[in-house]
Amino acid sequence: MMEAETQTADRLAILEQIARYSYAWDDRDLEAYVALFAEGAAFVVDPELPGGPSVDAHGHEAIRAWARERMDARAPGVQVRHHQSGTLFEELDGDRARTLVPEDLLEQEGETVKAVGFLLPLSTSGDRQFLMETSPHCPFCLPITRESLIELTSDEPIGFLLRAVVVEGLFDIADETVEGSLYRMTNVELLDE
Repeated sequence: MMEAETQTADRLAILEQIARYSYAWDDRDLEAYVALFAEGAAFVVDPELPGGPSVDAHGHEAIRAWARERMDARAPGVQVRHHQSGTLFEELDGDRARTLVPEDLLEQEGETVKAVGFLLPLSTSGDRQFLMETSPHCPFCLPITRESLIELTSDEPIGFLLRAVVVEGLFDIADETVEGSLYRMTNVELLDE
């Protein structure tokens, strides 16, 4: 295999591993999450990082215990998505690729849903925003991808806020491409939760 092909294959393998990490975490799939680590792995997060958790877990049992505690601490019914790379391939053949959209999102298309995130204005009137699922200040999150955004439209203007917000609206998967999916919510209202 030529060097460029090897680099491409390695890059895709790494992106898929990051995405598997995100899917396992967000779906609270403890065993899938633990299986991503080698048996003797160490999962360490520097306690000096501002706003981040301090983690020092060595081996599957310690990683499992830490992850179980964190997953159980998440409120029931709260769904998070960390599409850090957003790229899991259903199909990759020659010049054709198809990425995976999580089943729970497909089931919610056309439904009124709630979402949590950080607002990024798209218009001066406040009726169009992007909802980013991660804070721009998160030290653990990779750069934003299409799948980590929801385009919001609302009848009433939504002001710019620096904190995380909860919004409710009609959910739609606008399109699916090699680059990922673009999610939309219409008739959006800002909730005080």
